[in-house]
Formats: sequence, C-alpha cells, structure tokens
Amino acid sequence: MLLNIDQLIKKLSFKINGIIHIGAGSGAELREYRKTKIDNFLMIEPDIDSYRKLVLRKYYYSFFFKKKIFTENCLITDKTKNDVPFRLMNVKDCNSIFDLHLHKKIYPKIHVKKIVNLKSKTLNSLFEQKYNITNFNFMNIDIQGAELLAFKGADEILGKIKGIYTEVNFKELYKDCALIDQIDQYLKRFKFKRIYTNNEMHSSWGDALYIKE
Repeated sequence: MLLNIDQLIKKLSFKINGIIHIGAGSGAELREYRKTKIDNFLMIEPDIDSYRKLVLRKYYYSFFFKKKIFTENCLITDKTKNDVPFRLMNVKDCNSIFDLHLHKKIYPKIHVKKIVNLKSKTLNSLFEQKYNITNFNFMNIDIQGAELLAFKGADEILGKIKGIYTEVNFKELYKDCALIDQIDQYLKRFKFKRIYTNNEMHSSWGDALYIKE
C-alpha cells in the first residue's frame, strides 16, 4: 500500500465497517488496521508461508485488540478451479498467477523461484458459502496484475462495496495483466469512479482509489 489506512480514511466520505484484503501477505497491515475503529477484516493470502505468519498475527490482534479477523488461504480469481499455476518470486510481494513480462526489464533482480499449483476461488463463492457481505464495505487488493480477474469474480458483491483501493498497471508488467483503463471500465459498470491515483514509485504501476458515485 502506498497509502496507509489513515490516509485512505481521510479521502472517504463514508465509514468503513469492514475490509476485504486480497493479497494480504503476512498481515503487516494489521498493525495499522488495529488502530482504527473498523471492526471486521477478511485477510486472503495464497502463499502458505506468508499465510502461516498471517494466522499468527490474526490471533495476536484478535485477542489483544478485539478485532474480528478472518483468514483464507487461497487464490482469488474469476473462477473456482483446481491446479492454477502460481508463481512464487524471490521477492514475495511480486508473487503472481501471471508470468513476468516488462517487470523483468524494470526489476531484473526479481525472478520466478518456483511454480506451485493452487486452488482458486471467487469472492462470490466465498461470500455465498461463509461470509456476510453486509459486514464489509471496502476492498484492499494487491495481487500483481490479477486484480481485474478478482473483480470479475466478485460481480455479485460489488454492489455492496463502497470503496476499493487497488494496485494498477499502466504497462504490461506481467504477461496478459489488466491495465488501468480496463479496470476503470469494468468498475464503472458498478458505478465506481477513480478519485485518486499514485504512481510515484514508478510510471508503470501504482495504486488507485475508487469510490461509488
């Protein structure tokens, strides 16, 4: 996240009651989340090593700060499917279902270390089976080029979401990844408008904040 949760909250005209965090890693953001008045957190991470650390943080922040933290160890895409190739990089923040493309030229020291097959789920299926969408109205997503796939698999719940903070790509860093214009167009169908964009780290990628018009 290029903005922390306090900075995001200041840009919103509504109160966040719960965050769906896709690509939660080891849960480092929970340190900032616990300072807020937000009650509910669904933290989703596919990498098992990061997920184990996330679960430990879940228990710590749930116990000491009385937060309702739920965790899921799965890929989020537009389909529920077995054996989806997931590329583990030598830098965990760059893990992706997509292969590296321009990323290799911009960040030549980052490379695929291993490919594992994982089960993918959609947000639609998760909320149909386990969670109540009324407890969540904000989405934080950073899954290295697969964000549009996640949104397409969330068409049944996006109507209940008021804000989305997502990583975006201006160039094809990952092979076949969605670009920012494609995300703009898809989210527009659900009346989302991009109100903030930050690509100060590099011109090829950044973060964007969308809210309901």
